[in-house]
Amino acid sequence: MQGLCDIGKSDKINNLNQIGEFGVGFKSVFAICENVKLYSNPQNYNGAIEDAVPFAVNIIDFVTPCDIEMETLQGDTTTKFVFPYKVGESFSGYKAISEIQTAISKKLQNLGITTLLFLKNLEVIEYQIRLTDDVIEGEYLLEKKVISEHCSLISAVGVLDKKNATTEQFEELSYLKFTRRLDTVSNRTVDIAFPVQVLENGDYECKMAKKPYVSVYFPTETDSKLNFVVQGPYRTTPNRESIPADDDDNIMLAEETAKLLRESLIELRESKKLNMSFIRVLPLNARVFENFNLFYPLFETVKSLLMNVAIIPSKSGEYVTARCSKIARQEKLATLFSDNLLTALFLDGNDYHWLPTYLTETNKEYEHVYKYFNSELKVSVVRPEDLRIHFNNNKSFLPNQTNDWLIELYSILENVPAAFAKGRNELNMLTAEIVKTSTGKFVAPYRKTDNKQYVPNVFLYSDKIKTLDMHFVDLYLYEKCRPFFDNILQLQKPNEYDFYIKDIERRYKSGYEFEEQQHIFDLNFLLKYLVREECKEDVSRIISDYFMVRCNDGEMRNAYHQPIYTPVTETGLNLEGYFKNLANNYYVDIDFYISHGID
Repeated sequence: MQGLCDIGKSDKINNLNQIGEFGVGFKSVFAICENVKLYSNPQNYNGAIEDAVPFAVNIIDFVTPCDIEMETLQGDTTTKFVFPYKVGESFSGYKAISEIQTAISKKLQNLGITTLLFLKNLEVIEYQIRLTDDVIEGEYLLEKKVISEHCSLISAVGVLDKKNATTEQFEELSYLKFTRRLDTVSNRTVDIAFPVQVLENGDYECKMAKKPYVSVYFPTETDSKLNFVVQGPYRTTPNRESIPADDDDNIMLAEETAKLLRESLIELRESKKLNMSFIRVLPLNARVFENFNLFYPLFETVKSLLMNVAIIPSKSGEYVTARCSKIARQEKLATLFSDNLLTALFLDGNDYHWLPTYLTETNKEYEHVYKYFNSELKVSVVRPEDLRIHFNNNKSFLPNQTNDWLIELYSILENVPAAFAKGRNELNMLTAEIVKTSTGKFVAPYRKTDNKQYVPNVFLYSDKIKTLDMHFVDLYLYEKCRPFFDNILQLQKPNEYDFYIKDIERRYKSGYEFEEQQHIFDLNFLLKYLVREECKEDVSRIISDYFMVRCNDGEMRNAYHQPIYTPVTETGLNLEGYFKNLANNYYVDIDFYISHGID
């Protein structure tokens, strides 16, 4: 009673851990009262209190107690306050008793779970509101489930009207509360409480706190700038409306809270309860602390933790660091590239994992998480067009994949035609080595010339063209993925004459290495087009300048560069036998050509 009536004479003076140091909290009731009646009967307490003396006083003018007649307190009630409302005065601000009653009635019915969340001894608040003939009864109570030494699941049911409430009117709330004892302050803690919904399988879905005010045992009016609730024995202004951010003790408590946040996330990970809903509520935006930076250490702690400790929930369910994370631009990409394949593709020593694919720039719920990972933690977003450089640098990757896997890849690429637009320069997939050829080799669909023109590098299969020097699309893959090769890559069958006339010239001009089937094909081709008037000039030029024939000694020689004879004339004369030992002549290997159908 002495503490209630005095100012600054509380037994809590200089105690960082207790509220009520200044004695102002109780005196706030004089904003709507001129006096307060107090009845105290400690003997009603369920347990002996030695030398306890009942008393009753009327406190006038804040500090003056006057004895009044004692009232009988019912049941086990030990203390009763009576607040006679005062209206019509400037200090009150209310013109009628009904206004005060309505205001207090609303506040009683909206106390919320956080009023009790961090109190150790007060477990239930019950109230009655008798403003009309209908009495409104309500209560706030907590249920505490101990998860570990540092963690509890605290649930509350706030009943607006016990008498008339239905199941739908019950507001069920839960908080996952973590606690850290302070070494510097005896028997006191800092706390973090995550608002959670407990799912049927026992997992938690963390929610954004609607009113994340800093609690000093119960809520103050200071916005923490966080998305969960923090509590500690912070120093406040006398009216508890604000918490000085530059106070040394408060700074120490904020740093302890940052340590607690780190410990809490690791504990959640160890219990396999940490999911992206918790990451979503973490302090990920440094700018929100510009006007109130007391809890900025929590932002720094979170960034360091995500970068260096395997704590980020991945798509596969494993926990990873930011350094080993990738974000897929689309679900199909993350499905096609397993974590093992993703690691094999990048081939830089890191063991990569995909983050959940709902992390996108269009998902409003997780948009800020996506941007934070990408910009702050430098987690790259992998798009189909980004694969170009990896396929070209890691040439052993695609040959190790099955045809069915390649079909899925081509299906994904088919849906991003912009990746194959010729104006994309270095991002253009046209020069990525992604096409499997009939020989099993992977080549780019196009090659870029010095004048920046795209020239076909691979063709659709043609049974009219037989060469080892031309790349044809694997026939099985073409049949399975026609729209990709026809519409996206716009590949075509090569023009038979244009190709072969240039191909023969190129091969024979550069120094021909004999390959039996290729040589017979070349000869048949030249003979076929030699009789066409529009082709005769080109074919004759190539034959005279470059083409070679096989001689009896097995060597290839050009008949226009040196004399080559047929071994037998049209009249049957055996020239080879006639000139034997008389002249060093060269003769066409007639038997070779006849055996291949050329007479």
